[in-house]
Amino acid sequence: RLGPTGSTGPSPKAAVRESYEKARYNNLQNLRKKQKEANGVLDKRTIQAALGKCQPRQRMWGVSGKVILGIRIAAAAEQQVAMLELLKELPAAENIVHLAGDERGLSAWFSGPRQAGDFIAYWSSVVYPVEGNPLYPLQPPGKYVAIRPDDMLSVQEWHMASEGMDTYSICPKCQAKGLHVISTSATQQRFGNQTRAVRFFCEQCQSTCDEPAMA
Repeated sequence: RLGPTGSTGPSPKAAVRESYEKARYNNLQNLRKKQKEANGVLDKRTIQAALGKCQPRQRMWGVSGKVILGIRIAAAAEQQVAMLELLKELPAAENIVHLAGDERGLSAWFSGPRQAGDFIAYWSSVVYPVEGNPLYPLQPPGKYVAIRPDDMLSVQEWHMASEGMDTYSICPKCQAKGLHVISTSATQQRFGNQTRAVRFFCEQCQSTCDEPAMA
């Protein structure tokens, strides 16, 4: 019979079948050899190795890196009770998992970096213009390891945006340096993920922007 190129020889299917049978024969021979060497006792790993089976690849369960996971709201001691009442009414505060107060204000930690970013964006655009209490982004005190896909994406976003930010990047509103990279929820984004966006927060003027300006 002519092969696909017009020359005589086995068809592709026959060649594959022949290779499979040859590999199977070699694996069985290898297994018998291993069994003889082990005096008839074989464990699971030895059998798999003899049969040419690979061990399952290790999965990546987490990503470590820098993110904004909390905030500190500047508030005097006599203001903090009223500030707590305000937080109860804010939808953006629903994802706060830990809240504490001291002489510098209220510190809040969120369930994930994107939830912290949503709060910062909301506070800077809605609450700060009315209340006048500035907030300051906080990074986790120790090594942060993200294990949820959403949080892992935030770690990657923070790294890429921070590394890609120009040395001369400044706030477009007040021209201050030192912008914070935050991950936020979004809708109908033109590029990348349609439901999230990387934004930039300025401590100096308490504003959030989509893109930094250049000095």
